[in-house]
Amino acid sequence: MKQILPVLTLAFLFILILNLPLFAQENTSEDADLSLDTGMSLSEIGEVLGVRGGDLAVLLGLDRGIDKGTPLSELGVTADQLNDLIESGAYLDEPVEPEGEREGVQVEVPVEHDAADISMTTHELAAMYGMRGGDFADLIGVSRSESKDIPISEFGIDQATLDEIILNEGLEMSAAADINLDMTISEIAKILGVTDSAVAKDIHLDIEVDKNIPVSQLGIDQETLNEAVEHIIEDEHDGLHDWKYLFFGLIVLFATGWLLWWGIPKGADPKKTKNWYPERVYLIVLALTVAVNGFWIGKSPNPMEGTVKVFKSIVGLYESVGPHVVVFIFFLILALIANKAICGWACPFGALEELIYTLPFFKKAKKLKIPFWITNSIRSLIFVLFILMLYGIIGRKGYVIYHEMNPFNMFNIEHATQTMMILIAVYLLTSFIIYRPFCRFICPFGLMSWMVEKFSITQVRIDFDKCIDCRACDKACPHTAAGDRLDKKALPADCFTCMRCLRTCPVDAIHWRPIWGSASKPSEEKKQM
Repeated sequence: MKQILPVLTLAFLFILILNLPLFAQENTSEDADLSLDTGMSLSEIGEVLGVRGGDLAVLLGLDRGIDKGTPLSELGVTADQLNDLIESGAYLDEPVEPEGEREGVQVEVPVEHDAADISMTTHELAAMYGMRGGDFADLIGVSRSESKDIPISEFGIDQATLDEIILNEGLEMSAAADINLDMTISEIAKILGVTDSAVAKDIHLDIEVDKNIPVSQLGIDQETLNEAVEHIIEDEHDGLHDWKYLFFGLIVLFATGWLLWWGIPKGADPKKTKNWYPERVYLIVLALTVAVNGFWIGKSPNPMEGTVKVFKSIVGLYESVGPHVVVFIFFLILALIANKAICGWACPFGALEELIYTLPFFKKAKKLKIPFWITNSIRSLIFVLFILMLYGIIGRKGYVIYHEMNPFNMFNIEHATQTMMILIAVYLLTSFIIYRPFCRFICPFGLMSWMVEKFSITQVRIDFDKCIDCRACDKACPHTAAGDRLDKKALPADCFTCMRCLRTCPVDAIHWRPIWGSASKPSEEKKQM
């Protein structure tokens, strides 16, 4: 019973925090503007009603192949017609089939691509249909890593193949297809449903620039505009998808149970701690984290992004601050449950760094431990620089320095610049010698979670009545976390819950324990577990 109660408590906490992102998403949707009028296009109204633009056109008596980006008023649709359609609820019925598909009649159906042709680039076509460049590349059978700025004809795609893909996938023209250099930042922002500042930032301008003059007069070219539109669409696709957060929560929950109970074999001899917390289990979980939270889920969500977006929303780069605060709190709570287990076990890039460091190379070099005051000072200075640049105190207001050093882009390779890929390579190569270089030198969430680490519900605790100061745990620790705790420093280094110190103590003086109660259990109790 004593073991079941903590498990149930942790499960309850897990369910509670898992629903935080969903709660934020529901609140966001409640605040959405659902008013419809004939000044809106078929694409815009279809997005609000959850209906394809072509189906909506047919229901309004229009041709399915009509331009979906033109306001309804210009297509001859009156407000009464629109209101009658909404009140009738006809748009809630089964999707309207193209005429050529009814009763088995094979009739040529015009493809709704308007100007879509093989002379266009992947970026241009993706923006036209409101998709990410990598997703459109997948549709046409091109590798995500291929350039998005060359005509798709150079990949061997012919017009007939493109038309067939558009038809079979039911692609609808996005309102974003109408975006051009003659439009103002405000007009572009309205179409994309984002703030003016977000558009200004993504086209590499100060967020306080004049937003009511054509972007061509601001020195922006078409390629830059296309990339900005795709990035904004990508950011929209990577919003609050609550199922993605499930994996972060599950891994942290498992880590907590493993550290508190399951990692120590039943009847274990307290003098033979080398058999405690088998390393292979940790390595398997890390590999799953890289595969699932990284390459399967993609670069978003992640703890670093959750931290940065809070400050971006405060400065006006997102319409709402609340949802981003909720996501940040979600990750922070996971850090508090098991002393940065979110970083040590569930973060995909951190897991990759850990796996590389574990490889049996450069053992002598690994003995050199960089002092915590150096690593944390660099990490803190980068964060301060981020704030100063984001708010325009230094340089262009709205500039996000972390975008230039974000390693999570490796999980969506098409969005990683050459400079970024070089930095990622540096992170990974230095991981052979330096323990978690990105986490300790750069990551903003690493800094935030370190600041609240002392309040973690479960953590490494040392029974100083038993400790003989042999410093075996300090030697086993890949940096200075164990040594700082032995020395009772007020600001010890981050502990990434790697468990190396828990396997080394010759007198059973170091344990993973809740912050309440004794620092270590009597051996008899351990044997009963």
